[in-house]
Amino acid sequence: MLRYYFIVCAGPVRAFLFSPDRSYWESIVTETKHTPDVWDSLSAILWWLVLLSGLFPEIVFFVLRELGCVTIHQAFTNTPWFITFSASGFVGWFTYQRCRECDTPDDMAFGKGIQTTLIALAAFLPLQIEQLPAYLHIPIPFYRYLILAVVSGKLLAWLYLVQLFMRYHLFSGLDVFRKMPLLSPSGMMHAKISEQKHAAPPL
Repeated sequence: MLRYYFIVCAGPVRAFLFSPDRSYWESIVTETKHTPDVWDSLSAILWWLVLLSGLFPEIVFFVLRELGCVTIHQAFTNTPWFITFSASGFVGWFTYQRCRECDTPDDMAFGKGIQTTLIALAAFLPLQIEQLPAYLHIPIPFYRYLILAVVSGKLLAWLYLVQLFMRYHLFSGLDVFRKMPLLSPSGMMHAKISEQKHAAPPL
């Protein structure tokens, strides 16, 4: 389990440092300037609501159920995992659609959508991170470090999604998804081939 979270959540960090085609930071610096309008600002606010709901899915789930006066027996579902899966699916679908808008090949767009969905699943896990002070006092070191590692992975994945969607709406537009690295063998191979084509001298 710990290995799974490390693989999923270390992907964005690896992308920051070792982008297949160029440095991830260099791609951020060279992104086309995007001038946000009022719709971008409103969309950014809505994304903050989605992201905060995913960060605290348990609290949001029980608050919404209380506000709706829904009892346990009347509820469609009684688990905050509903928020985790639905929000992650929406994030993956949104990524796929934006990648297609910027003329990314369908297989690459699908791969980026799956990759972002996995990152969102890690970011939106119902872990009750508001109880982090209690986790620090778990008496058994192995379980304490295990839980802290999973919480750290969740926060890293969540921060990656925050910067991704804020850059899209407020700073760089579709360039964010066009230059998003796909951390899979086929994606890295495609990026390497593209880099070689751009580096080849004109005939």
